[in-house]
Amino acid sequence: MIPSFVVKKIWAALILIAFVFISYAPAMRNGFVWDDTALILRDPLIRSWRLIPEGFNHFLFVDATASDFYRPI
Repeated sequence: MIPSFVVKKIWAALILIAFVFISYAPAMRNGFVWDDTALILRDPLIRSWRLIPEGFNHFLFVDATASDFYRPI
């Protein structure tokens, strides 16, 4: 038998996860905005896990246009 304090912690975690999901669910109905199309749909560097290091060595956009975007590490 699982101790009651463990069950309470599990329920609390499940309720928190459900609350977060319910809070953000409406955002899933929206489409892309601003530069999402260029950075997500047309970026070949996000198609493979092994290309992640390459993303730190290239321009923000695939077409290498200059931009003033901040790129945190």
